[in-house]
Amino acid sequence: MRVLRDASFEEVQQCFRRENQCSNSFDWTNQQLVKLSSGQWKYVLLARSDILMITTPSHSHGRELEVDSTIRTAVEKLPRAGECWDNVTSHRNRDFSETHVFLQCEAGQLAHLDGFHRLLAWVIFDKEKEVPAYVVWA
Repeated sequence: MRVLRDASFEEVQQCFRRENQCSNSFDWTNQQLVKLSSGQWKYVLLARSDILMITTPSHSHGRELEVDSTIRTAVEKLPRAGECWDNVTSHRNRDFSETHVFLQCEAGQLAHLDGFHRLLAWVIFDKEKEVPAYVVWA
């Protein structure tokens, strides 16, 4: 992870709202970000090694994918059909340098807050550019 600069919570929230206002998980994620608003936020770039080790929440579209480990494990377990797969493949041609993910760092470990399907797509479709992210140390 390459830290580029400090970021204010206002910057984080504006970016999140701009990029995710139509997301089904908008309200839940926005609440998580607000809970972490007093933390120290940084704007970073993530390399492949960083992305593979991000811890993920339990995640399920029905019973398609249940994981509570890392992006690497989620990629290995992801069924290549169904709602989750459709969401992942919708990001196949996305310019990942123009979108952001939101993470929390606890005890040196990055944990997912927003951008799960985008991160899966980045790995599955062998993207190479670093991914911009906002990370909070809470």
